[in-house]
Amino acid sequence: MSSVRKTIIETLGITGIALAVGWILVALFIRPFPADSDRSYAKATGEKDGLDEVPNRPIVIWYQDPWRDPNVVRLVLNNNIFSHVMLVGLHKFDSPNYYKKPFVKETIRLCKEKGVKVIWTRWLYPGYRFEKFKNQDAFEAMYYVQQIRLLRQEARLLGVDLVAFDAEPNANATMKSLKRRKLPRDEFEKMRNAVKTAVAVEGQVDFILPAGQRTYLQHMYNAARYLGKHVIAEFTYYDLPGKIKNTKIPYDIFGAYVSVTKENKNHPHLPYFTASEILERQDLWAHKRGLFIYPGYPRKDADAVALEFSKITSIHPVRDSNRVR
Repeated sequence: MSSVRKTIIETLGITGIALAVGWILVALFIRPFPADSDRSYAKATGEKDGLDEVPNRPIVIWYQDPWRDPNVVRLVLNNNIFSHVMLVGLHKFDSPNYYKKPFVKETIRLCKEKGVKVIWTRWLYPGYRFEKFKNQDAFEAMYYVQQIRLLRQEARLLGVDLVAFDAEPNANATMKSLKRRKLPRDEFEKMRNAVKTAVAVEGQVDFILPAGQRTYLQHMYNAARYLGKHVIAEFTYYDLPGKIKNTKIPYDIFGAYVSVTKENKNHPHLPYFTASEILERQDLWAHKRGLFIYPGYPRKDADAVALEFSKITSIHPVRDSNRVR
């Protein structure tokens, strides 16, 4: 039995054999890849994954949300801190032609001018328009196959090499009802199996975020994580070094929620990182594949964070983050 057939049948279980047969027929015409690990696609193809140019140097990613001015990118690219910009668009159902917007093309132009890689990203689940989406679609492999294909098609049109999904339900997403709870085992396995089956047919995207949830192992993020070659963690967002170092959930990219101050007025027990601080506390992330900067919301806060990064002229790494609070 070929590896892709075995992967699909094992993933779906005996009760899904009928569906697996259909997928096998599809796989005969679409180059398949096993989904046994987070990096299976990269291993199977031997393709570069956007992190190979300087293998011993962690990448640093700036998150550019769907409403941010391209001039923010101009600010953060001033001093060569960032190697990648994650340019995020609404879900395809929310805004089919979002990738055609002038500020998207301008952001890409600015990045290419600076030699910075762009990661074209779409919301994995719709946040505004639900005529074509029901929550049960998130448990079907064909939904993820469709989203991967559409994402890559747009990236080719934009001249961008790297792609990612933002798996957090945003705005008015109906999937928010799943975000705050543990999934029943059968639902979790169904969603995870749908993702793995889609990956077996289409291959993984380059990055997935937020992927991995520490409180509930049977969480939608822990199912979606298999979509990406490189997992960007959200449970590292806040300055809680003890919890970060003791977590057993695997991840590739350290995610940090950065603000102009450490104080989190809404959740005082979850302090933010500041711009200079997260760059200096390299013992938190330098052993990973990279650092991901989420500059928060609303827009004025994120703009202020961008300005802070643009002012940094030197970085002095510290030895022990547990002593820096």
